[in-house]
Amino acid sequence: MDWLEQAVADERLELEGMVRPFASTALYLSLLDLLEAVDLKARESGLADPEQRPRAAVIRPLDTRFLHNPYFSEKNKVFRTAARPADHLPWLRPEHFDQISDRTSRLRFTGRVQPLSRLVTWLEATTNGMLVVTGAAGTGKSALLGRLALLSVPEMRESLRPEPPVQTRPRPGSIHAAVSCQGESLHSLARAVVEVLGPLGAEPPPAGITPEQCVDRVSSLVEQVGGLNLLVDSLDEAMPGQAHEIARRLLNPLSHRPGVKVVVATRAHPRQITDGVGRESLLDALDRTAPDLRIDQDADTERDIASLVAADLAAYEGSPYAGRENDGVRLETARRVAEQCRRRFLVAKLVARALAREPECLSGSRLEEFVREGGAELRARMEDELEALDPSGRFGAAELLLPLALAQGNGLSDRDLWFRMARALLRRGSPKVSRQSLDTVLSRVTDVLLTVEHRPGRPPVHRLGHASYGTALLARAKLAPAAAHRRVYDELAGDWDTADEYTLAYLGAHAAQARSATVVLDDEPDPLEELFDDPCFLVRTRPDVMLPLAASLAATCEGAALYRRVGGEFRRHTDRRERRAILRAVAHAGHPEYLRRIEGLQEFKELCWDEVWTDTPPDPLELSLPAPLGGARAVSWTAAEGGTIAVAGRGEISVRDAGTGDHVLTRRTTGSEHGSRAVLTEVCEAGTRIRRVTVAHDGSTVHLWSGRERLPRRTFHWGGTLGSVAAARLGDDLLVAAADGRRVWAWRWPVLAGLSAEVRGTLLSVEAGRVALLGLRDRSFLLTAGRTVTVHELHGKLSGDEHWVRRGVGARHAPRARVRRGGAGGRGRQRSARGGRR
Repeated sequence: MDWLEQAVADERLELEGMVRPFASTALYLSLLDLLEAVDLKARESGLADPEQRPRAAVIRPLDTRFLHNPYFSEKNKVFRTAARPADHLPWLRPEHFDQISDRTSRLRFTGRVQPLSRLVTWLEATTNGMLVVTGAAGTGKSALLGRLALLSVPEMRESLRPEPPVQTRPRPGSIHAAVSCQGESLHSLARAVVEVLGPLGAEPPPAGITPEQCVDRVSSLVEQVGGLNLLVDSLDEAMPGQAHEIARRLLNPLSHRPGVKVVVATRAHPRQITDGVGRESLLDALDRTAPDLRIDQDADTERDIASLVAADLAAYEGSPYAGRENDGVRLETARRVAEQCRRRFLVAKLVARALAREPECLSGSRLEEFVREGGAELRARMEDELEALDPSGRFGAAELLLPLALAQGNGLSDRDLWFRMARALLRRGSPKVSRQSLDTVLSRVTDVLLTVEHRPGRPPVHRLGHASYGTALLARAKLAPAAAHRRVYDELAGDWDTADEYTLAYLGAHAAQARSATVVLDDEPDPLEELFDDPCFLVRTRPDVMLPLAASLAATCEGAALYRRVGGEFRRHTDRRERRAILRAVAHAGHPEYLRRIEGLQEFKELCWDEVWTDTPPDPLELSLPAPLGGARAVSWTAAEGGTIAVAGRGEISVRDAGTGDHVLTRRTTGSEHGSRAVLTEVCEAGTRIRRVTVAHDGSTVHLWSGRERLPRRTFHWGGTLGSVAAARLGDDLLVAAADGRRVWAWRWPVLAGLSAEVRGTLLSVEAGRVALLGLRDRSFLLTAGRTVTVHELHGKLSGDEHWVRRGVGARHAPRARVRRGGAGGRGRQRSARGGRR
């Protein structure tokens, strides 16, 4: 009882995996978490031996809502979970989830009790927020989310045998949306979320729906029907350049809305790269409120994989491991495979198929040799599947499937286009393939390698069964992804009047990935610039694809700069005549060089008017950036690292490249609790690249970040109300000052040591509500503004307890004075902005 009381009394108790059972946003307390907390307190009391600590056994699982969290904050609005209509399924495309579309996968699913229980408990216990499921490729993230969605559908759950454990079952109808980001853009995913929630009462999405509109519609729906649980799979497989923006502009805002809970499955980094710029990981971009569920670290993973392998070995047609007489060797083989496949279900599944095709059971040294000689490597297992599909490579199956490794969007349906791409990707000396061979291969291919989406009245869409297959196919063909995309670009670029739908939609994505390596030589035109410089292509392509790619070229490519102005309008206007009119009008107003290119094109001459003359000077280059959560409340610009812009919102700071607008990193005031974050009203930066200090305040707290850190290194809390902060490098020191109307507080650190060094602080008896720091060559100044504006010269170096202020330079009467900060020593300057979304 003492350990139980100690556990319940510890509000900030943290369990293994950074789980906080008493978080203020958790409405209910998990019994398993409570038992683990008691065990933790017993260990802390000195009982290191597990045999000496209390044991517990679950005889009958409790309802996840049985234990109320005593620390739940009443300020968190609670919504009853919405009831999904009985005839409504929470997914648009079942093909995205094997658990839903493939009955065999559904029936052979085993284990995963702990991860599923964790997800069910979190969905029941919390009021809103985000939980991320992560792990290496092939570890079963999609299968886990698909299983969770399936178990929320009573008729599907009842068909499963044996019956799933009660703690793994969400309440019937409690999963409201299960969507995949694979091949999706920010705007297409926003549309998909609203569409899948349509049966619950969400308004139909308009043409060109924005992520902000999606978030508002979901929030309005919560007010009408109750809390919503959303599953978002494969964030790392989104369209090139889109994954981070989906995280920041759609998933994070959704998770902040009361009553909305979001579960996201993703790897740490996107699969498709459009440039070599280092960016923060997707895990850092996602604003998580719960510890990550690292699916590849589940203690029962190997046991679950062994069960899957044993089931596949027994069920495969012609398998030598089938039958009760082979139970022993089958179970031993499954155990050995599970030990060697590095916790990847995908590899284990292929290994099981390869073993099942052997003429006899492998055991002992033969099994060891099979596993050791590439038995658990994905590429080797892909070779087995291709050999089974196309013995001796007669039809060129590997070469014909290669275009799927590069396909954008949801896959390929046009077989003529598919064949063109396959020919373009052939290596010299490879046997030629024919159009008939493609039809033959697709008629024989298994559902392991490919997923097929059947569409009424339209050709089926094919995609690889897993994105990792594409990596293996490219490695087999000895093709770097960038070089492969360049070949596809060269093949498809041409006459836009006769181009197919796929080419017009996704050629820009191929071009962006073709330039991500050294395949673009000095004397070779940049493929992406070529597309932006072609007005006929721009009026035909999809803004969802091209607009995110324009940022990196806007400063050097006039076509990209122009498209950044018109791309948003193109989302709302899909008619080509309307797009031509918009493009020509905007070019006339601000892009005279591009206008001359347009005027020479016949299709633009067909417009019923001509822009003749204007005395308006060309518009300057415009950079419009999405605001962080809570709106753009303050902004700071610095010339360090080539120029960055820091924009402060509610509890977070978005740092972007000043030239392109590309996101660099996100800083947050706290790690997981959304409700404890206040609006940051001022932000400033100082120092050099690695030792830069970022300072922001919310009126009662000063937060300081160092370098590229995402959480504050130091935090100073105020009893009163802060009015202003400032930061600057003064000589060999970093100096931070804050004013609260009654006095000025200041802190000083050596530049080389940064915030990790011992701080030197002082308090100046100056009645000031605003402060600024200025560095001029070898002299440093502090400006304070209250009833008067005063300039104080500071000592460049301090010795002993010497006072910081060397002397007062002068003062002026200024009852309503405000101070704007200029650049310190030419290193940068800042300005503040309030309100707005951009």
